[in-house]
Amino acid sequence: MDWQRITKNKLFSYFKRKNVYPLLPILTFILGGWLGMLTTPIVGVFCIALSIYLALVIYFPWEKISWKKFKICCDYLIPAIITILIVWPFWNKLVSIFPITDPYKQPLQIGKADIDVTVEPNGEIGGGLRSFAGLGSILLVKDDNSILVEMEGVAARKQIENGQMVYWSKPELDIKDESVNKPICRLAEAERAVIWFERLPPKSKIIKGEVAFTFNSSVHLVIPIPPQTMENDVIIIQDVRKYFKKRN
Repeated sequence: MDWQRITKNKLFSYFKRKNVYPLLPILTFILGGWLGMLTTPIVGVFCIALSIYLALVIYFPWEKISWKKFKICCDYLIPAIITILIVWPFWNKLVSIFPITDPYKQPLQIGKADIDVTVEPNGEIGGGLRSFAGLGSILLVKDDNSILVEMEGVAARKQIENGQMVYWSKPELDIKDESVNKPICRLAEAERAVIWFERLPPKSKIIKGEVAFTFNSSVHLVIPIPPQTMENDVIIIQDVRKYFKKRN
């Protein structure tokens, strides 16, 4: 269906009769701004591009420079090319115009985790004394083993009742991490979390635990650590994606 058929449509005919047809670019621009704030900035930019295209088609006197043989090309294809040339160089700036209200769509700037793990007795220390436990880290990993985010920090440990040990760490996101400036929602692609404590013996038995994430001070996630026997020297939390979807 070519443009001439479309313009003979009842809806377009109604617009012409009511003198609304010339206002289509303005209406599309306003609609783009509304959709860009309501849904995603990309939708808004597409609507802005459409409004520019409609403005070129409707307002520019193409009939004065069109060749009859190439009328459709001159009237509709050339405005499309001009629209692309106008919009493409300023795409990122146009996207940045729209405020992002959904915290999950905002670029990741800062992140931290609060890790707390209770381990079966291993007789390492006694008397409830707190001691240095080296470093602690947590990774969010996709199914293809690519790391989405990595945090590292100092860890500590303490022996409690029944000889059980508690290991904890508060790792933070490095500003040079590859996840910085990428949308937080990208982290929801993670399949599992991998926790490591430098001085936690390999194959220790984990009784319970919890990880509390905070991203950009606005997104908070609490993920329980299930009981398990460590695989070598790491603790694994499977299927962490569902906790991102809950958006705690």
